[in-house]
Amino acid sequence: MNWFHNLSIKRKMVLIVLFISTVAVVLACAAFVISELITFPSKQRASLTVRATVFAVRSTAALSFERPDEATEVLRAMASDPRILYAGLYDKNGLLFAKYVRAGYPQELPGGAPADGSYSGRDYSEVVQPVVLDGKRVGTISVCADLEELYSRLRLYGMIVTLVILGGVGVTFLLSAWLQQVISVPILMLANTAKAVTERHDYAARAQKFTHDELGALTDAFNEMLAQIQQRDVALEQARADLEKRVDERTGELKSAMEKQKTILADLERSNRELEQFAYVASHDLQEPLRMVSGFTQLLADRYKGRLDKDADEYINFATDGAHRMRALIHDLLQYSRVGTRGKGFGLIDCETAMTQVLMNLHVAIEEQHAEVTHDPLPKVIGDDVQIGALLQNLVSNALKFHGERTVRVHVAAVRQGGDWLFSVRDNGIGLAKEHFDRIFEIFQRLHSHAKYPGTGIGLAICKKIVERHGGRIWVESELGKGSTFFFTIGAR
Repeated sequence: MNWFHNLSIKRKMVLIVLFISTVAVVLACAAFVISELITFPSKQRASLTVRATVFAVRSTAALSFERPDEATEVLRAMASDPRILYAGLYDKNGLLFAKYVRAGYPQELPGGAPADGSYSGRDYSEVVQPVVLDGKRVGTISVCADLEELYSRLRLYGMIVTLVILGGVGVTFLLSAWLQQVISVPILMLANTAKAVTERHDYAARAQKFTHDELGALTDAFNEMLAQIQQRDVALEQARADLEKRVDERTGELKSAMEKQKTILADLERSNRELEQFAYVASHDLQEPLRMVSGFTQLLADRYKGRLDKDADEYINFATDGAHRMRALIHDLLQYSRVGTRGKGFGLIDCETAMTQVLMNLHVAIEEQHAEVTHDPLPKVIGDDVQIGALLQNLVSNALKFHGERTVRVHVAAVRQGGDWLFSVRDNGIGLAKEHFDRIFEIFQRLHSHAKYPGTGIGLAICKKIVERHGGRIWVESELGKGSTFFFTIGAR
């Protein structure tokens, strides 16, 4: 049935009407033929019964007076009916008395009288009944006819049915081909409109309405759908235009903001470079006069200590200590400024070698504190070997400085995390509160007095600047009174 599903709706409707009409005509003709097949044998038997009765009456005298020739003449009259195959007249003893056989009929009549009744076969019909005279049976008559009339009628009916079917199919085809347009044309127009809309995306197109029935309602619904889609399409296009306009405006604003930001960043970078250069120059140029002040105050202390009064000795000590602190501050400030301006190029660094050098540099402090400084196997990284060494030394030095009453323990470790190495410097020192985690990495920020813990407050700021120059980050995790762990990341390659 796939071929039928693929036909156009016009052809489907024509074929459906033809099929239904043909089935109706065939059923009607079949009913007529079946009726004829049922009624014809009974009609023929009735006709044979009448004919047998007539000839039985005419044969009573011949049977009574036993004149077979006269009876034969009576039966010979049946030759006028071409349907009669044979006729037999039997006496009261059941013996054949006279007969008639149609010319060319090969079969012989039975010698004894058959039983009364009617008989039929595929090609014959026979009636057997008594011959009665004055209420007494004087013999038996048998009349047999063929069914050629029935077959002739059937052949005629077949021709008529064939002609009726052909004529009906022809007329039905013409009428269905004409009348189907009432249904197929609106549907085809609707389909063509839908195809045009699909191909051209023209939602302004509308299907033509032909009727006010269900097809008309379908056309109205289709047109309404197109109208809604057109409205949405127009609204969507307007929204797209508005969005593009807003995007262009926002893009312009972002470009303007980015230009301003670039300008600000350029100014900031220039200011930072200038500040770094100024800090470097200032700290470098201040060292010479400071060295003179420090030298002469030290000479005063060495030459006149104990020869002046107590106040003079105290003032000289204050001056000497201030000069030393100023010298340390200028040195650290110079180191801070050199991180960004005087750094070396990056290369492969063996952190094991750097850690060994740190331990050698801090050997005296470690011995004085009786500290335990350990480390895991450390990796090779890409960076500035001098700055990486300074970074490790500053963190270990801080751990040695900010200690409690317990034996100082410092441990350095490194683990791989993706494309970076995560270093950690853990100690069991005094720790710090959470609110100071970020503050300690700012320059000149101190949490303790100089008398308790000496220093300039620049060391961790230098560490942060070194780590940032290497593309990493640094942070601290600590608990007050239990120690601190400083973490920083360095790229593995």
